[in-house]
Amino acid sequence: MANTIKNKTNNPAGRPKGTKNKLRVTDFFNGDERDELIMNAKMLAFGDSEKDIRPDKDMIKFCWEQLFGKATQRTEITGAEGDALQIIFDNSFKK
Repeated sequence: MANTIKNKTNNPAGRPKGTKNKLRVTDFFNGDERDELIMNAKMLAFGDSEKDIRPDKDMIKFCWEQLFGKATQRTEITGAEGDALQIIFDNSFKK
């Protein structure tokens, strides 16, 4: 058996940037099916009072992320008790 490296493919160059042959979900539906899928997603996201369907916040989030991408997460790192973070460099690992 050949030695394999984790997360390494047999095609190190990968797909060249700009290629258009990547399949999308919409490639599997015709126009009418795509329109119906969009209408169902909108109905689940916003609800329908006639059919007694309540708005679904997870579906709203999913639709939002599909349209605009995921929101960036801001991370703030502070030191003890909210003070400024102190970074100390030392040479303990230097040989």
